[in-house]
Amino acid sequence: MSSDRTVTDVLMGAARRCNQEEPPLLRFSVPAQALPPLPRSPKPSKPPWSPDEPKKSGSHRPLLELKKKGSDFDPRAAANWKDGEPVPFLFFARALDLIFNESGRIITDIICNVFRTVMAATPDDLLPRFICRPIG
Repeated sequence: MSSDRTVTDVLMGAARRCNQEEPPLLRFSVPAQALPPLPRSPKPSKPPWSPDEPKKSGSHRPLLELKKKGSDFDPRAAANWKDGEPVPFLFFARALDLIFNESGRIITDIICNVFRTVMAATPDDLLPRFICRPIG
């Protein structure tokens, strides 16, 4: 036995029933007093040193030292770690970032100065840095 109802009648009937009920958001809402306060996000911490700030022990900027020509470059001024300590990855990563933002001959100067800085401060760390060099 078939009924005289069509698909449209069934869908419209379901829509009418939904309109008569409370909206779903009101059924599951929580009073504002019951909600815990949102945690405050901490202020973003400042990196230990950046190219925009002078190094604490002097008035020069270590990363900007890497851009200098070979004759003007002082490897000790570019190193922000003590002699014999492992080369910080941050130094290498920031040097790569400096290279990414430059072009041409300055890139060659930066790479040479990075290697000179590593040789002057921690010669044992030169091999891992050299192996990271792209071939080609």
